[in-house]
Amino acid sequence: MGLSEFAIKLLLLFLPGIICSYIVDTFTHHEKRTQFQFIINSYVYGLLSYIGYYLIHILFKAKESKIYFLKALIDSKSDISYEEIISVCIVSIALAVIFTCMHNSKLHFKLFRKLKITKKSGHIDVWGDLMNSPDVKWISVRDIENNLIYDGYLSVFFRQR
Repeated sequence: MGLSEFAIKLLLLFLPGIICSYIVDTFTHHEKRTQFQFIINSYVYGLLSYIGYYLIHILFKAKESKIYFLKALIDSKSDISYEEIISVCIVSIALAVIFTCMHNSKLHFKLFRKLKITKKSGHIDVWGDLMNSPDVKWISVRDIENNLIYDGYLSVFFRQR
């Protein structure tokens, strides 16, 4: 079973989205994604990468630019621009770094909590929320059966799934 020319063209055009999705999935903690979710994420990240590329292109180049991506999607006979794909791949890597930093530092949750849109913290459970709070420095662990209390300074909290 071979790939059609259209399928190869789609893979090349959405290569930036695949790269971005792979980087974000690799460097963030989340539930395992299905193949369908990965494809949808790749599609969305790809479109965002092309939008970012065109915004950068418009802002820093005063001349009118051609949009090869849309023409290649609409017209099956038009050629794709490999230079554009490579440039968009670079933009997708930058977007992946931004999205990964936002996800790992929970910036979107902090913003939405400040705007009173949500009360979620973004952590998986209460322990993650409590132990990652900047207010928690000292903890006490009680062993009731042995009548012991352990006090200590919390420097790192790691929850293994």
